[in-house]
Amino acid sequence: MKRLFVVNILILKLGLGGVFAQTAEKAAVLRVSGQVVRALKNKDMNRLAGFVHPRKGVRFSMYSSVDRKDRVFRAGELKSLLRSRKIYRWGVNDGTGAPVALTFAKYYERFVYDYDFARPEKINYNRRQNNGIMINNIAEFYPKGVEVEYFFDSTEDRMYGSLRLVYEKQGAQWFLVGIVRDTPGI
Repeated sequence: MKRLFVVNILILKLGLGGVFAQTAEKAAVLRVSGQVVRALKNKDMNRLAGFVHPRKGVRFSMYSSVDRKDRVFRAGELKSLLRSRKIYRWGVNDGTGAPVALTFAKYYERFVYDYDFARPEKINYNRRQNNGIMINNIAEFYPKGVEVEYFFDSTEDRMYGSLRLVYEKQGAQWFLVGIVRDTPGI
């Protein structure tokens, strides 16, 4: 009887330890994500660069269906992108099928920060969902990733808006690997 009691206590402790570890991980990711969103709002690319994964860089995806062809930039490249006049091909418009070719600054205005994501209606943590008809493949594309979604519901005046930031852990630190925009028909 005494042995059964000890085993039950160990199971409880291990279970609660796992919950604590998940809660601590979530708090750490949300803390980093809050700083990333503020850097995005302020267009502080130097600050943003400090959160970018040192080996993988950060992938910019126009829609929740992430593709290997999406643009990836290293931390050092981010610092001058808003001033660059270079036109990049970002993919195709979901609504028209036309190619999207923009400077980084124009892409940023249209596909990164066109809502005040620093003050969202909802923040979802690792909630894998499809907001529209496009398949959200973030979990498959980033199997080690954690997703934080900054979300606005549709209103009479606007479509829903979703900015998904994807992080991966290296050592003890969480790094940004994906900036995924999710709004239909842009």
